[in-house]
Amino acid sequence: MRSLPALVIVLLAGGCLGGSDAPAKVTTASIDQKTSSASEGGPTTGNMTNDSDVIVMPPPVMISYKGTSPTGACVYGSGTPADQCEFSEPGSQSYHPLTYTGKASHIAIKVTYGDQQPGMTFYATVCTSKTADQATVVCKDYKTGPSGFILEKHLADLPPGSALGIQVGSLQATPSPVGALVFANAAFSVEGALTLV
Repeated sequence: MRSLPALVIVLLAGGCLGGSDAPAKVTTASIDQKTSSASEGGPTTGNMTNDSDVIVMPPPVMISYKGTSPTGACVYGSGTPADQCEFSEPGSQSYHPLTYTGKASHIAIKVTYGDQQPGMTFYATVCTSKTADQATVVCKDYKTGPSGFILEKHLADLPPGSALGIQVGSLQATPSPVGALVFANAAFSVEGALTLV
């Protein structure tokens, strides 16, 4: 089940916010190129052995949405459970489920956001589940970066029909001595594509 506050706290406490799973070199142009190839009827065939042996790849699922990161706070450490958090998410789209048919292969998104407050860290991750139930997705391997950062993930190990989503948020990243995290409000947009096989 999704549990952003607990996951972020655990990741931050372990020094993992931002993730060590750095994506391969990807540029905005590579996402734009995938988008234009799909929209302009670019190459969609695999290996051909003869005229009747053509492997046709399904078109990518385009991803485009906007939202606002939730506000809230979490307290942890000193014997306090890591999930003592309170959040306000007024239609924020901080978690966005993806709808697709078939088997996912790869996802690449560009996360853009508005003005940052001093000390704010913006983060995003691709959430996955090996079942079709969105309630079982796991969000981890968070990536941070300046506005317009690229996040990509290979999804070949997921069975067909697996649940997918995108988690986005902003963290006032300096913990207090007692172990408190504050999450700040910021507008963002997500653009990209989910490749199917």
